[in-house]
Amino acid sequence: MAKQHLKGRGEAFALKDYTTNGKFIYANASPVQQREDKARKDALALLKSNDLIVYEDLKIQNMVKNHHLAKSISDASWYQFTQWLKYFAKVYGVIVIAVPPHNTTVDCSCCGAKVKKTLSTRTHKCSKCRTVLDRDHNAAKNILAKGFTLLAEYLNSTVGHTESGVKNSRIAGRN
Repeated sequence: MAKQHLKGRGEAFALKDYTTNGKFIYANASPVQQREDKARKDALALLKSNDLIVYEDLKIQNMVKNHHLAKSISDASWYQFTQWLKYFAKVYGVIVIAVPPHNTTVDCSCCGAKVKKTLSTRTHKCSKCRTVLDRDHNAAKNILAKGFTLLAEYLNSTVGHTESGVKNSRIAGRN
């Protein structure tokens, strides 16, 4: 086992145990290292199994201000996950689109009507078109639709204008 100094990680050293295939595992990995490793592995697995990824561009700093949810949000390491997702998107050429989070849970994914709900309401019930879905499923459909809209705008705006170099900052993975 070898000792290595980790700057800014909160520990003076970590013990590495090398396996036969050249990879190593941390014998005493800190929670920070474990979260980073999980975010990296999950982002890579997601990218390798999909051709297009659309996610809600949540403002993590604003969400952490809620003291009841701050620890859970920080432990999930959403920011690290999205950073790795963007990085791997460029490496593997997968399209990743961040959509604005406005009204993704409020709008009906079938008819577009606004359906007010509290945070504790887990079912989306539209009174206009009678659609009944899980709240997260409805939001996922809305996020995907917004992603397709952004992708179409991006593709339509760049056709014939490849020399301009103008890129949409919400779409990653294509150069």
